[in-house]
Amino acid sequence: MQHALVMGGALLVALAIDRWWGEPTARLHPVVWMGHSLDWAGRKFKPKASPDVRDFKAFSLAALYWWAGAALFSIAFYALQWLLLQAHPLVAAAF
Repeated sequence: MQHALVMGGALLVALAIDRWWGEPTARLHPVVWMGHSLDWAGRKFKPKASPDVRDFKAFSLAALYWWAGAALFSIAFYALQWLLLQAHPLVAAAF
C-alpha cells in the first residue's frame, strides 16, 4: 500500500512540476542523454562493410552496449528508489 501511495504522490509531483516549469532543457533531459548515448553507439559500432552486407558482429556489439546501459541505469535508479523508500514516503514521492 505504501508503494502505491508513493507512486501516486510521485505522479502528482511530476505533473505539477511539468505544469509549472515545463520540460527541462535538452541539456538536462534524461531522454536526450539516452539519445546521445545511442547515437554514439550507432557511430562506434556502425558496420564497416557496405550497407547491403549484414554485420552481425557490429549488431551484437551495439545490442550488448544497449542492454548493458539499460541494466546499469535500471540498477542505479532501482537502488536510488529503494534508498528513498527507506526514508519517509513523502520524501520518496518528492524525489
